[in-house]
Amino acid sequence: METQFHDGWQEWLAFNMIRNVSEAKILDVLVSNGFEEDFSRQQITSMKSHPVFVAGQKTYREKNKLSSLIETLGKLLEQSGQVEQIDIVSDITPSEFYSNYFFANRPVVVKGLTKDWEALKKWSPAFFKQEFGNEEIEITAGRNKDPKYEDNFRKHRHIIKMGEFIDMLDQETNDVYLVAKNNLLLRKPFAGLKNDFSFPQGFLNPNFRGTNYVKLWLGPKGTVTPLHHDAGNIFFVQIYGKKHIKLIPPYYIEKLYNDRNCFSAVHLEDIDYKRFPLMSRVKVLDVVIEPGDFVLLPVCWWHWVKSLDVSISISMQNFYYKDEIIVWK
Repeated sequence: METQFHDGWQEWLAFNMIRNVSEAKILDVLVSNGFEEDFSRQQITSMKSHPVFVAGQKTYREKNKLSSLIETLGKLLEQSGQVEQIDIVSDITPSEFYSNYFFANRPVVVKGLTKDWEALKKWSPAFFKQEFGNEEIEITAGRNKDPKYEDNFRKHRHIIKMGEFIDMLDQETNDVYLVAKNNLLLRKPFAGLKNDFSFPQGFLNPNFRGTNYVKLWLGPKGTVTPLHHDAGNIFFVQIYGKKHIKLIPPYYIEKLYNDRNCFSAVHLEDIDYKRFPLMSRVKVLDVVIEPGDFVLLPVCWWHWVKSLDVSISISMQNFYYKDEIIVWK
């Protein structure tokens, strides 16, 4: 009998004991799977004194307390009414922005910060084709055949001429996209695009010392960035077309099936509640942003983004920080 109690069973036993599953239930499972009762009791007793188990139990208790704290803060946020909708403001000072939203870790849509931007007047698919049609660019392609196209970004990198890419934007698809990781604005031929926009005074820091903190997104109607979180705060501005954004407060993290890195396994546009039952208890906020709209995507907040039209966007991260840059490691 002892030879059947392989590593998989030991892991199962340790996992359930660490999670404080009752010994009676554990014993029932072991016996029902063919292990003798005395042998099963002996394994349970032996596991209790194993130093790795003791360490795991301490770690679980610490994690449990942190989880409880997150859940409590989440309930307070729900009761505050601040997760019923995303604020949309058009008359806000930088001080109010930072006090009420940035440092309060709350999303907000800010209108009216791009009134003097040439990009709002000039940028369009036709403009990019006319000005840069023969320039080679890097896009992501073949996304439709890969459910984890974001994780496998490197495999989907594809070199193409800008004109050819623009011609692809006529159809609704998620198969091709020029995303932030393609770093278009770092290419010399496109450096002049930075003259077409500016950093709203008091909101973004023009003397920011970081690198690559302004990134461009260009793609057809139908592109989707799956549910994920970023490592830092992002000020996302829509230049052309509209985008639908869904946001979820960070306190729901244990209900979001975060199966890898910064991504969730949940398809937020069509949630499978049988597979992801905890999602029925998650509050999802919706907003549609239009040309000229800035939206703050706060650090730790989960978000999903879909282009409702052919879309051009910019994301910026050169905020004014009181101390070091806030990063979720």
